[in-house]
Amino acid sequence: MPATRWLVALGCAALLLAGCARQEGSAVIGVPRQPDISPASPAPLDPATIEAGLAQQLVDSTNLPAIQEQALAAGQLPIDTLLTARQQGRWAVKTSIGLAMIDSRLAALAATRSRVLSDPLVPYYQKGTIISLLDSATASVIQMQTKIGYDQLVDQTRKDVRTLAKFYIMSLLLPQVRLMQAAYQLSQLGYFYANQVAALTQQIADVQSLGCNITTAQNYVNDLSAQSSALRYDGNIILGNVQSLNAAGYPGNKYLLQGSHGPQQAGKNANLRAGSDGSAARSTLAALRSLVARGLPC
Repeated sequence: MPATRWLVALGCAALLLAGCARQEGSAVIGVPRQPDISPASPAPLDPATIEAGLAQQLVDSTNLPAIQEQALAAGQLPIDTLLTARQQGRWAVKTSIGLAMIDSRLAALAATRSRVLSDPLVPYYQKGTIISLLDSATASVIQMQTKIGYDQLVDQTRKDVRTLAKFYIMSLLLPQVRLMQAAYQLSQLGYFYANQVAALTQQIADVQSLGCNITTAQNYVNDLSAQSSALRYDGNIILGNVQSLNAAGYPGNKYLLQGSHGPQQAGKNANLRAGSDGSAARSTLAALRSLVARGLPC
């Protein structure tokens, strides 16, 4: 009996060892089977793509205007946040009026400036006086152009348009400049004909020494001298009126401008007469010299 029991015990032990044993390559009981994974090489890096991405990031980080906050940071709110539709219409009308006034005034100032610079009669120092007035007015108009361009309120635009009109560029400054130019022209013509009087007087003395009758030529020269004085006088009258313009106020300025028309017309007539006198005196003296050259009485 004891021997039988030992045999049974040895048989059970052999069965247990067989069940727990693991053959080579077989799975262990209670442990999931792991799939076979073959090692793979890593994906290659693309330097060009990385460099392009970094470059685009740099562009985006330095593209400040794209943020669109400059106007807001400066307090420039969109117009529709301040005005109703009706107010926007009124603002647009006032702005259009102001900008049209600015365009016409800048064009007139530029044309007047060009005319003064090309005037052969007016000396440079007198041109400088006129140009300084024109340039100062031009700078003021350009300043108002900038201001009206930034206005976003109807009342402010209206105020700026009224300020622009109070410059009196078309009704005061440009007429003042034209009269100054006319005064300088008349004065210079007066000096020009005065020089002719001096030259003709010497020629008369030369012809008289030849025994000729110089009465006719002398009469022309005397009238030429009178017209030369009249030109300088008319020029001084106009210049005096111009210098009194600002102190007189606008109604007084209007009368001074109108009062300058008479001396201006008189100066124009004196210039025509002086030119005729000079030509007649030279022709008379030339005729007397011709008689002397031919041995005829003069």
